[in-house]
Amino acid sequence: MLNKSELAYWTAGIFEVAGSAFYRKSAAGKKATIPHKYYPVFSVYDDSNRIKKLQTYLGGNIQSNKKDWRATNAPALEIAEMISDIAPLRKIIAQSFLYWAELDTVEKYLYVSRLLATVSKQTEISKAEVAVKDYESLVTEPAFMAGVIDARGSFSEMSPGEKDAHVADEVSLNISTHNIALLNAVKNVFNGSTPRRMTSEYGQGYQWAASWANLRNLMAEVQPYMLLRDVEYYVKKLEKTKRNKPNN
Repeated sequence: MLNKSELAYWTAGIFEVAGSAFYRKSAAGKKATIPHKYYPVFSVYDDSNRIKKLQTYLGGNIQSNKKDWRATNAPALEIAEMISDIAPLRKIIAQSFLYWAELDTVEKYLYVSRLLATVSKQTEISKAEVAVKDYESLVTEPAFMAGVIDARGSFSEMSPGEKDAHVADEVSLNISTHNIALLNAVKNVFNGSTPRRMTSEYGQGYQWAASWANLRNLMAEVQPYMLLRDVEYYVKKLEKTKRNKPNN
């Protein structure tokens, strides 16, 4: 079980590469002095098994399709409190949620109405401008990287060619996200491939990949903090590869 600080870094990792944060509109009632209410939402769409696990750690609700998780009102504010100082991409919306929470009902309506009038999409507030330097320290936090991999990581096995038949099957890790600054920071710290534009199950974005040589130390550090993906099988494969790889 992660402590409070570790859970905060893990949650920040999740929302820096996946999900969304926005204000949702609902009816205010016939006798209300405002036409409708707004409330804060964090949302993640993913595999139904991972979504169930996500709910275990962050609360919230799972929608009827079983792949869409949402935290609204109090749970959303708890997440905003956790990540507002350690999630560069989400800091604007997280801080906005916390400011919103301090207002009365009418002020909440006026504040969000004015805020949404400044952006083109009437859902998610503009994300913060981020740079590689914003992440170079964060990606060295094992819990943060565990959240990144839990949210948008995928593992694959590559069978060795006939020439390398004495070498165990290799394992590669891909991380897919729109956050190119984060991926470049990951490359700077852990090597691997230069992030490239691609299409994944999550849509258009960028992908960073690394083979066994770059993964051993990374996975040893992050595995204890991973909560959504079962990586024990791949960690064992990495160890097997390490033992069987010849020294040049």
